[in-house]
Parts: sequence; C-alpha cells; structure tokens
Amino acid sequence: MPQPLPGERRVTLERARELVAFPISLPAALGDPAEVRVSDGGRVVSLFWPGLRLDEYDGSLHLVFRKELGPPWPQETAVGGSTAQWIPVHHGLTYVPRSGGQAVIRPRPAGPTLIWQRERVGLRLEGVGELGRALEIARSVR
Repeated sequence: MPQPLPGERRVTLERARELVAFPISLPAALGDPAEVRVSDGGRVVSLFWPGLRLDEYDGSLHLVFRKELGPPWPQETAVGGSTAQWIPVHHGLTYVPRSGGQAVIRPRPAGPTLIWQRERVGLRLEGVGELGRALEIARSVR
C-alpha cells in the first residue's frame, strides 16, 4: 500500500475548499469526485474517481512530486495556454513535504500522468491511459 501524504485526511469538497489557499477546480468531463482528500496542511487536494486521481497543489516553483522516470521520456503537450507533460507509462512517485524535509520514504507506483499548470495551481491527472482522453479531461477543468 502506498503511504498517505503527510497529514492526509478525507474531507468533503466543501471542507477542502475551506482548508486550501488556492481555488479547487473540477473537470466537467468527470463530474463530482467520489472522494476528496487534503494533505500537508492544505498544500495538496486529491480528487478521486474510479481509477483516476487528480492532485491539485499550491504553486509550481518548488518540488512537490518527484517522478522516477526512464525511457520513454515525457512528451510535451499543452493544456490551454500552459505547457504540459505527458508521462505515458507507470513510474515511481514520491512526495516532498512542504517543510522541505525528507521525501515520503516509500515511493508509490503511479499510472500514466498528465501534469500542467493552471494559474498558480499545479495539477497532475493520473490513471488515464491515453493522451487524447487525458487532454479532454484536463481541458474540461473549471
């Protein structure tokens, strides 16, 4: 089992909006999430649908998630006016806490992932196996 993020807890979407310092966006293509979790003192909100995960995190300049990659390398694409990265294969993922301390020790396996920026919020959509569908979902985020 993957380790939870620091301070991770299950909350309602309304409560998550109170706990984070950034606007939470939802993909219209997926509807309301089945589950919502807030982590690391409100730095990350994770939204879940069957087989899919959308992490939204405060900011973009600091390392938040570290990916362990090899070939094939991420493919550059775009979501709206933002450059995005598509990672088409399963890969290891660790989380770097806001405190800058040690990364979560056990990396978890992550599925294909699309990563992009929306204003001051970083987003990573995980679990969609095809780039076209991932882009469709990402472009529906409001």
